[in-house]
Amino acid sequence: MIKTVITLLLLQKNNCNRLIVMRYWDTEVINSVAGQERKKFLSKKQIIKFLYRHGTLSSAELTKLIRLSTPTTLAYLNELVDEGYIENRGKGDSIGGRRPNMYGLVKNSVY
Repeated sequence: MIKTVITLLLLQKNNCNRLIVMRYWDTEVINSVAGQERKKFLSKKQIIKFLYRHGTLSSAELTKLIRLSTPTTLAYLNELVDEGYIENRGKGDSIGGRRPNMYGLVKNSVY
């Protein structure tokens, strides 16, 4: 049986260099997570995937892409920011209304 393991390696600089390994997991691990935790895990995986493919996206664009509510998407984004996988890149451009918060993968990282 061939197991597909996708790894995301992030090299971050805080006070010292450290390597964070996030496994987007083999089939045994993903099958062991059930219910709400599995949905949350897969949604966070989608966010990271879209940010990898598209670069910088607003929270509204991510909400449309992953088809979740705005509060849920913002909660997942905040968790990923706290975990150190993505970063808030400031405000985006607007043609009217509030300027959106832009998110992207952590800069100076190895993927």
